[in-house]
Order: sequence, then structure tokens, then C-alpha cells
Amino acid sequence: MSSDPKTGSYARLLMSELDLDVCVKHPEIAPGETLCHDDFIEGIFVIRGTPIDTVNNKTYKAGYYACRPPGMKHGPFFHPTGAVSLEIRICVQK
Repeated sequence: MSSDPKTGSYARLLMSELDLDVCVKHPEIAPGETLCHDDFIEGIFVIRGTPIDTVNNKTYKAGYYACRPPGMKHGPFFHPTGAVSLEIRICVQK
């Protein structure tokens, strides 16, 4: 939707594919690694779907908003119903 190449900040719609098959067959396997970003603030608003944060053991539904400060661990996520989210990333200068 928008980006600032100078700072790396951006806003985007994030569309995640349905991965219910993986969730049902292998619930102990989370896709990817734990995420922890030290160089940006991340805001996320779930528009549709139910992302599941496997590190924090939380399920987010449409209408949920989260703001993650630098250094906060989260993800990886399962998307048993697929998901569409608005993600806003604000890069911080050290």
C-alpha cells in the first residue's frame, strides 16, 4: 500500500493461505521460526481469518489489533482459515 525506501517502513495487506491441513496433521509443527524484530514497531489489524500465534499460544480473530514493540517475540503463525491482515511496520533508528 505504501513504503518508505529510505527508512524501510511500510504498510501492506498481508494475505495468508489456508493451512488447515498442516494444523490438523501436524499440530506440533509450526511454520518457520520464532519472530523477534529489534529494529521496528509492528502494528497488525486482522481483517479476516483466525491467525494463531504459536509462541504466545493466542488465536486472533477479525477485528483484533496488536502492536508489537521492538524485541517482542511472536509467531510463527498458523492460518487454519486463511487470513487477511493490515500490517504497518515502522522502522526505528538506533
